[in-house]
Amino acid sequence: MTFDEEGLPIPVDPTNAIVKRRVETTVHFLYLDSPRLVSARKKKWREISDLIEEYRLACPDTYEACTLQDHQRVERLIGKLSAAAGPRAAYASTARACLRANGLAQFIEAVEEAAAA
Repeated sequence: MTFDEEGLPIPVDPTNAIVKRRVETTVHFLYLDSPRLVSARKKKWREISDLIEEYRLACPDTYEACTLQDHQRVERLIGKLSAAAGPRAAYASTARACLRANGLAQFIEAVEEAAAA
């Protein structure tokens, strides 16, 4: 199960009837579509989207044009994105879904790496 930009739970593979049914059952029993949860996930998605936009605009188009401050800004933003998607962060699964949807899955810290830190 993952989440969309509206904060709603969706199956990872919507074409698979078994996966789809499992998500529907989980959502029903855990009330994962409650308005409060949906609203909180939607807010988290927007926060991550804003960080992603800031990350994408943090450095000029060419490496040669990047300053030390640009490098530091990029590193800081990568740290924020990774922390937001970390195993201890609130609504981390929504943050991870947003990173994946934007092609930035490389910033998702593996659970094993988080445990070692």
